Amino acid sequence: MKAFSLLLLAVPALASPLVGLESPVDNFKRDNNATATHTIDISTSIYEKWDALFSAAASPPASATVETRTSSDIREDLNNGLCADVILIYARGTYSSGNIGTGIGVAFADALAAALPSVIVQGVEPYNNNIAGYLAGGDNTGADSMVALTEKAASQCPNAKIVWGGYSQGCQVTHKAGAHLPSAYYPRIAGIMLFGDPDNGQAFPGSLNNHVKTYCHSDDPICDGIPLPIAGHLTYADNAAEAAAVVATWV
Repeated sequence: MKAFSLLLLAVPALASPLVGLESPVDNFKRDNNATATHTIDISTSIYEKWDALFSAAASPPASATVETRTSSDIREDLNNGLCADVILIYARGTYSSGNIGTGIGVAFADALAAALPSVIVQGVEPYNNNIAGYLAGGDNTGADSMVALTEKAASQCPNAKIVWGGYSQGCQVTHKAGAHLPSAYYPRIAGIMLFGDPDNGQAFPGSLNNHVKTYCHSDDPICDGIPLPIAGHLTYADNAAEAAAVVATWV
């Protein structure tokens, strides 16, 4: 039902001036000889618009209230053999760069480094963070990678507390990782921090749900199940410092 409602809401929006392209629905209505093949063309056109929107949103403008970040969007601390008191394993959004993405990815990682005396960051990879993954409810490869990295962190750094984080499709990946993670690892997860969650309100299994914080802006359509990465979906860097302070209370 959610997916059906999502399509009903998204199709008119994608056909609006917001996207700047002529409505494929209007084209269909004008064609008295429309066939099944034409219907596929409409679906392809909408898919391409989604693809373009998410690609554009992957590099949001700098927030007016958060200074421009210059830190790297690639964090490989765990894979490079490092350990710390706190390990952030982070799944970036659709088409976000590096392995944590710019915007909230870099902002949150930097804020954690400023708030905690001992922290390392590992971006989720491999992870097919494309539009197909988002529309499928999160990339399965990314979810499996998040689980594998968690198991690696638990083995490599036995005294560390692990924090999961995700943005946009990265939240979907985090939910899927929670469903796949063996319960023996639940005690190692100190908390889960999510930004712009398409699965907002969906609980994690068992004790993983003990410390979960989700930031969903009132003007973020993604949090309402509408695949439009606009407005409030692009400003979660504003919440980075507050989110880091919340994590500090968990660890």
